[in-house]
Amino acid sequence: MKHLAGHDHVMIDCETLDITNSPVVFSLSAIKFDIDSVNEKEEFDANNLNHFHIALKFDDQIKKGFDVGSSALAFHLKTCPAYLLNCINGSDIRLVDTATGLMMFTEFVKDFNNPMFWTAGAINDHVWIDNLYTAYGLRNPMPYNKRFCFRTIREAFHGMSPRYVNDHDSFSDSVNQAIALQQIYKGVVGE
Repeated sequence: MKHLAGHDHVMIDCETLDITNSPVVFSLSAIKFDIDSVNEKEEFDANNLNHFHIALKFDDQIKKGFDVGSSALAFHLKTCPAYLLNCINGSDIRLVDTATGLMMFTEFVKDFNNPMFWTAGAINDHVWIDNLYTAYGLRNPMPYNKRFCFRTIREAFHGMSPRYVNDHDSFSDSVNQAIALQQIYKGVVGE
């Protein structure tokens, strides 16, 4: 795994209103991190320049045919209602239309050094983001050969990852996942 050093790493997380291939995405977050460091959660700040955290207006996503599932909506209302409402209302998080949010994300990652893009699930967030870029006629800034699955690494090195709570806040989840990946890397490389 030593070959992972020397790249900028980006952990991405989305919160969605379904689990299909084309769900409504209501928040998108990403953090840039060094794979060969181990950060503490408190070191990350949503206002830091190396972090991206927005809520997406989703009425236009619905008009484009993106999915809303009643069970996913009920799940968010039960487990993280304050976060969902903050995203819908734009309180404590910047709320933008989807096309603007995607362009902002592209701008966020454009100058990174040979970035590696991580999500928790090869068939989840990468696919969801790809489908959004396609629906809005925009180019996804993440080349296929630079997309990686944190969940696969976590399962392959079971026991090396710290236990953490996925609280379904895209920023907090991306931070937790990045720290877990850093700890796995440190355990494997031995530094």
